[in-house]
Amino acid sequence: MIDLLFKIGYPHPRSACLICFNEDENYFLIYSLHFHKLEHLCARSRQIYSINLPFDEPVLHLGYSKNDQLFYVSTRRTNRFLLFRLQQKQIEIEQDIKLINDKDHFISVHMHKNLILFLYLSSSIVMFGKYDVNNSSSLPSISFENKLYDAEEKSTYKIIDFAINNSYISFLVHLKTNKFKIVIHDYDNLVKIHSFDLIDASKPLSIVSTEE
Repeated sequence: MIDLLFKIGYPHPRSACLICFNEDENYFLIYSLHFHKLEHLCARSRQIYSINLPFDEPVLHLGYSKNDQLFYVSTRRTNRFLLFRLQQKQIEIEQDIKLINDKDHFISVHMHKNLILFLYLSSSIVMFGKYDVNNSSSLPSISFENKLYDAEEKSTYKIIDFAINNSYISFLVHLKTNKFKIVIHDYDNLVKIHSFDLIDASKPLSIVSTEE
């Protein structure tokens, strides 16, 4: 877990944003979905400056891989996945990786160690894929067909986001009963271990971390 016990003055655009933290160099990247704008925010100096994006399509996910010391984004229209670094306030793309087909759609994408893990819709079926960055190879995808059902609530649900550690994958889900839950699965075989309600949750968009 990252200790973020400090406050930073930031002129928030009052629209949905994506944020990630480079703990190696102690700064944030903040992306405004409404304005398609990327900003660098230094945690020490509190200085903010804009970064030019080398593409026009909206960003779906933004993150930082400590293992590779690279940022990553997935895009909404063309399903691109880019690994990049910042050099003199400019984005330098290291890899442009094709993870899913053009007709498929990303739900959520994250990196854990040397793996890219991604949920996507393929012919209306939710799939869970893995890609090994070190070996440049895709691992077999797992289908969630007929598995997105909560027996206690007697309701189907959709997955909004997920978080990973070495032992667990925790899914943020939205039930058709309009409730939100965290559903915890084993990392290796995706067997469900536990779940709990999010009390008074109001349209959560993401899950930040998973505790071992």
